Amino acid sequence: MKSSLSGGTGQDCLEVARVPGLGWVLRHSVLTEHRIPLTEAEYDAYVGGVRAGESGLVPGV
Repeated sequence: MKSSLSGGTGQDCLEVARVPGLGWVLRHSVLTEHRIPLTEAEYDAYVGGVRAGESGLVPGV
């Protein structure tokens, strides 16, 4: 499923995956070599910030 915030071209997406034993991993759809591992608490804080509209958390927004 593509997020409505991912941009019109589909080239500017933030991908997230849950990795057993690690937590969550974020990566940009274009800059795939850059991965950001997050603990459960960090991921919850990140999602809360996105939902609150904090700037700088979503590529291209």
